[in-house]
Amino acid sequence: MMRNYIDCRDIPQTDKRCTVAIFADSDDELVEAAVQHGMAVHGHSDTTEFRNAIREVLEKGILIHNIWQGGVN
Repeated sequence: MMRNYIDCRDIPQTDKRCTVAIFADSDDELVEAAVQHGMAVHGHSDTTEFRNAIREVLEKGILIHNIWQGGVN
């Protein structure tokens, strides 16, 4: 199943050591979750610029369940 996702390390204004990735079915839902994470964890403000930065790095990919360290659980 193709889903939208964002990796926190891809946000230019964010600490590159954060390993959070967020998946959602819609861009709007994903942006909202990423903004909430950015504010709560990284101290960002909910601005148009921050939301645009998030939208620029949204990706589409396949979510694979039950994969852990290269093997199936």
